[in-house]
Amino acid sequence: MEKNKKTIKMDILEKFRELEEEAGSILPNDWLQHDYFDRLTTYEKQVFQQAAAELASIGLVEYDPGIFPELKLTQKGEYLLFYGK
Repeated sequence: MEKNKKTIKMDILEKFRELEEEAGSILPNDWLQHDYFDRLTTYEKQVFQQAAAELASIGLVEYDPGIFPELKLTQKGEYLLFYGK
């Protein structure tokens, strides 16, 4: 079953929560690239780009789509994940 945009957003945010990351923390490249991104289909990789960009547009993460995507948790994202604000 293909992952949709909502599922990918939830996966990203849940990983930050699982790792108990603080604002400014970057998702580990090993997880993001090898355990997650490399396992997505070509279509899902396109959806991932959109999902990450949307999370960035609402200020929950900073997103660098470079060769290896990088996601950094913002203060707003930390508050949402851990304090519900």
